Parts: sequence; structure tokens; C-alpha cells
Amino acid sequence: MSRKQFLPTDHEASIATRAGATEPDYSRYIVLFLQFYVKGDQWLGDCEALGVMSCGDTLDEARHSLNSLIDITLGSWSDDGELERLFQEKNIRVYSGPLAQNDMDYPVLTPNHLLEMHLQPTLA
Repeated sequence: MSRKQFLPTDHEASIATRAGATEPDYSRYIVLFLQFYVKGDQWLGDCEALGVMSCGDTLDEARHSLNSLIDITLGSWSDDGELERLFQEKNIRVYSGPLAQNDMDYPVLTPNHLLEMHLQPTLA
């Protein structure tokens, strides 16, 4: 199974949805790869780039929890004035304009893990 099967195909719509807008907003955003997998009776969600993990009884719960943690983490970095420095330190690229998939480094997919691409507007 190709890892691209897990990725959204309409990136502009993904950015707009994440930003809560009806039109795509290409101001500034980052691309995060999220992995979800089952361990025991829990779904776990992992955003390695930010160093946060979540869990839930269902995939949707784990996804919602991880999205909340991403928002909290980036908000905290922004409030502390550390957003740009931490993006550089963690090699998180900030994009503006349409996303070109051939311009990205995809993580290696771990067997039995669901990989999702997450487009996150930046706060700065």
C-alpha cells in the first residue's frame, strides 16, 4: 500500500478547512505528518516533528486530541516568541502558496500505521 493513499489529494481544500476559511489561504502554513496506530485497545496519534502524541478509544478521538495538542504547542511557541526559531531547529519548513508534493520529504511509513498529512496555518 502506497503511503500517498493516506494523503489528501485536494491540498488547497485542506488548508482552507484547517484555517476555517471558505477560500484557500496561502499566507503561511507548515506541513506535518501524523501517524496513527493501535496499541492494545487504544488508538495512538504521533506528530514526531513537534514531539507530541495523543490517544483515544477511536481513531477520530486520537486525531481530535492530536490536533488540539498541535494547536496548543504552536500557540505556546508563538506566545513565547519562539515559533520561527523552533521551526528552524526542528527543520519545519514554512510554506506560502500552493503546495508542491515533489518539494516535500515524506517520512518512512511504519507497517500498520496510518499516515496523514496535516496542513497547519502558522500563527506568526
